[in-house]
Amino acid sequence: MRPPTSLRQRLIASLTGLSMAVLSLSCLLAYAGSSRALYSQLDLALWTISQTEAASALDSPTGKLHVHLSMAPPGALGRAGYPRLARIETPEGVRVAGSRALRLDPLLRQEALEGTPGFANLLLDDQPFRAIYVPIQRKYVLMVAMPTAPLRGTLATLALILVVCELLGCLASFLAARTLARRLLAPLEEMERAAEEVASGNPRAVIPDHFYERELLSLGGSLNTMVGRLRHLLEEQKRFMRDVSHELRSPVTNVQGTLEVTLRRPRSSEEYVEAMGLCLRESARLGKLIEDMLALSRGEQQILEPEPIELAELARQAVEAHRARAEALGLRLELLTGPTPARAAIRYGCARSWTTCWTTPCATPIPARACGCVCSPTGWTWRTRGPV
Repeated sequence: MRPPTSLRQRLIASLTGLSMAVLSLSCLLAYAGSSRALYSQLDLALWTISQTEAASALDSPTGKLHVHLSMAPPGALGRAGYPRLARIETPEGVRVAGSRALRLDPLLRQEALEGTPGFANLLLDDQPFRAIYVPIQRKYVLMVAMPTAPLRGTLATLALILVVCELLGCLASFLAARTLARRLLAPLEEMERAAEEVASGNPRAVIPDHFYERELLSLGGSLNTMVGRLRHLLEEQKRFMRDVSHELRSPVTNVQGTLEVTLRRPRSSEEYVEAMGLCLRESARLGKLIEDMLALSRGEQQILEPEPIELAELARQAVEAHRARAEALGLRLELLTGPTPARAAIRYGCARSWTTCWTTPCATPIPARACGCVCSPTGWTWRTRGPV
C-alpha cells in the first residue's frame, strides 16, 4: 500500500510539473521554429547568390564562364567576408570554373540539368556546408555552398538561452505553485485544526465556515452540523448515564437498607419472608432496569412509543421500597390515594408532623386534609407540613 502523501506536496508537484511541461514544450517549439527560420533564411541566401552567379557567369567580355567569389551573400548571413564557395561543371562532371575543393553530386547535378534546383548538406574539411544546385542554360550546373557553422552557433546560443529560461521558469513556477497551494489549502488546514480539536475531546470547537468559496462554505456547514449532532449525543449520553446511575442506585440502596434494618435484631419468620420478598422485588426491578438499558443501547435508532402507567401503583411500590429505611430513621410512610386511582400521594412524618407530596395534578380542588395539603388545578407541586 502506498504511504499517504501531503495534499500540499501533491498540489505543488502537479502545478510545477504542469508548468515545466508547458515551458519545455514552448522552448522546443521556439527552438524548432527558430531553426527552421534560420535554415530558410540560409536557403534564401543561397538561392539569391546562385541566381546572381548564374546570371553573371557569362558576362565576361571573352564569353568564358566564371564565378564572382568576391560577392558577399545578402541578409543576416551575408556580411562582408562571409565564406562561400561556387563551382560550375559540365554535364559530364568536368569543372569549368570555381572552387576545386567542391564536388557535385551526380544525381543532384542531373536533376539540376533537367530544371529542378536542389539543396544538399555536405562536409568540406570536416566543416558542414549547405549547397544549392542550379542550371545555367541547361548546359552547365552551378553549385554554391555556404558553411552552416555560424548558424549552428546561433542555434546553440539560442538553446542555451532557452534552457536557462526554462530553469528560471521552473523555479518561478515552483515558488508560484507553493504560494498558490498555501492559499488554496489554508481553509482546509483551518478546518483540519478545528476537527483535530474536536477529536481531542473538545466538542465545543466550531468548524470555520466563513469562506467565500461555495464548496468550502457547504463543507464547513455540514461539518458544523455533524459536530452539533455529536455534541447533542454526548449531552444525551451524559444525561442518560446520570439517570441510569440514579435508577440503579435506588434498588441497590433499598435492598441494602432493608437488609440492614432486618439484621439489626432478631425477627420472626414472617418478617424475614417479607424482607426477602422486598429484596426479591427490588432485584427484579434492578434486572428490568438493566434489560431496559440493554434494549436502549441496541435500538438507539428505533422510535420509542410511550405507554400509560398507573401512578398509584408506582407510588405504592415506592412506599414499600423505602418503608424499611424510613423506619430505620424513625419515620413512617403512608400511601394516600385521591378520588381516582390516577391521583395518589405519599405522606411521611413522625408523631408531631406530617409531610404530604402528591404525584399528579388535579382537575378540581380538593378540601384541605389534616396535613394541610390542598390540591389545586395547577397540581400538587409543593409540600406542606401540619399537625397530625
